Amino acid sequence: MTPAPEDVARPRFSRRLRGYDRQQVDAFIERLTRGLAETAAEREALVERVQRLEELHGDIEDIERVRQETAAAARQHADEVVADARAAAEAIAHEGRRKAAAELERARDVALGIERAVEDLRRYRLDYLERLRAVIAEQLAELERTGELPEPPPQLRATADEAVSAVADEVGGAA
Repeated sequence: MTPAPEDVARPRFSRRLRGYDRQQVDAFIERLTRGLAETAAEREALVERVQRLEELHGDIEDIERVRQETAAAARQHADEVVADARAAAEAIAHEGRRKAAAELERARDVALGIERAVEDLRRYRLDYLERLRAVIAEQLAELERTGELPEPPPQLRATADEAVSAVADEVGGAA
């Protein structure tokens, strides 16, 4: 058993005739007492420090566990956000492709209508040119025969109005 500083401070010695020098013994005992007291205080301080460090270590372990749990939750949340964003992006892209296809189909229908209108115009033009040539030929013949320019026939004006109206309907309906 290790002596306590108090045990060293008040030792009991029996008296003997040729013993040790009492002052030297007392000085030694005093130094020993101080050393033991300092050692006991240091030990107590170290014990308290070890306890605080053990508590701190426990706190650090708790903090590390919480950090790992938080990091795992953050990774899971990030994965969910990325998955949601990908799904939303795919839905937007799909909707965009659908709208683009519908718009393309509408544009093709308009183009087809315009092509039909152009073809109708070509037919009307050819028909109109034939009728105009016929009218001009008739009027030239009448001019040569009578010497006067006759009035254009009303069917020529009706044909021109009909052609313009049909073209306008075709172009307006295609747009």
